Amino acid sequence: MTLARNYAQRALALDGTESRAHGTLAHIHSFNRNWSAFLQGLDRVYALNPSDRVSVTGAAVASFYRGDIDRGISLYRRAIELNPADAANMWSFAEALYATQRWETAREQAQTVVRRAPDAAFGYAVLAKVLSQIGEVELVRSNATAAESRNPGLFEFVDIALAYQRIDDIESARRIFKLAGAGDLSTTPNPGWQFWMHMAIEDYDAAITFLERAIAENFPSGAATHLHYLSEHPDYDPIRSHPKFNDVVKTVSQPLQGKDAV
Repeated sequence: MTLARNYAQRALALDGTESRAHGTLAHIHSFNRNWSAFLQGLDRVYALNPSDRVSVTGAAVASFYRGDIDRGISLYRRAIELNPADAANMWSFAEALYATQRWETAREQAQTVVRRAPDAAFGYAVLAKVLSQIGEVELVRSNATAAESRNPGLFEFVDIALAYQRIDDIESARRIFKLAGAGDLSTTPNPGWQFWMHMAIEDYDAAITFLERAIAENFPSGAATHLHYLSEHPDYDPIRSHPKFNDVVKTVSQPLQGKDAV
């Protein structure tokens, strides 16, 4: 984080209008849970370079976090127009639609990702997760299998495992948990990732512990930003009644003080 901040500041000393340097500082604010500065930074990036796909995607994210979903969708579509070959950006859009529970639109977008990147795991994984919310059980299984056969990364494993959990196939979720090496902190210490994987196997006490740790360690920011801005994210539904959940939400709503402030 310190290196990222230093290089961004050096870039801005050379050119104060360098939008991606401003974007780096904005994301450092998100890791520090300085939410207002984070969103203002994304606004600044977009104002400086509204024709850059990265700038437009940042503005889309800011719109989603502010609850302006229609504007966020419009901006994501604009970002895809600017770089129609970027399947990863399409995947990000599908995940955002999923987070806001727009199931059919998310399904369409995930299917587009699969068509554009048929040899990659991430499209099939997010499609399986979307379909699990719609109740298409057999399609969940076929897309999860397709994702698993395409060398999934850590967060593809999350989507696959959560999809199985949603259709009440905990045995398959546990198989993915084991396959991914979840629970072995010597191999994968990322507490945010561990949180989602333990959610998938319905070990909610362990999941809450990992979520608390992710927030305390300030890494990764995704767990914190989702809780702060997208508290209705469907993947949190199974632990909303956990006795510690509301306390965690309250914790993450407070800006981190005195650590790596930009």
